[in-house]
Amino acid sequence: AISSGINAEWPLRPGSQFGIPLTFNAYIQYQNYTSFKAAMSGLKGKQLMRLFPGQKPTFSPFVVDYDRTGFMTDKIHKARKIERERAAEEAKRKHEAYMKQQSELMAKQIEKQKRKRRKLEEKKMAAKKS
Repeated sequence: AISSGINAEWPLRPGSQFGIPLTFNAYIQYQNYTSFKAAMSGLKGKQLMRLFPGQKPTFSPFVVDYDRTGFMTDKIHKARKIERERAAEEAKRKHEAYMKQQSELMAKQIEKQKRKRRKLEEKKMAAKKS
């Protein structure tokens, strides 16, 4: 039986059951090289098993590799953090400048309305006197 939410028309592939591909990416960051080396050698040539109660297990080999781009290195991580902080500071500065500009515009509009009211009151007073 196919459980709900699974499209029965998906092609079945080796290493999958019910048309659900067993493909995903997992990223693990180690704090020391010894643990990394032990994991790399321990997982090499192994398979991932998916087991549903009452059904045959499905096996899928997986590839063990490491970050060749340097994306997860401490140096690059720190550089990204600094860039995020710089961008956040820049956004904060722009927001504060925008809010100051809006405040100044609002103050000018309020002053303009006050002047307009004063002129109307002066006209009313002048009309009453005459």
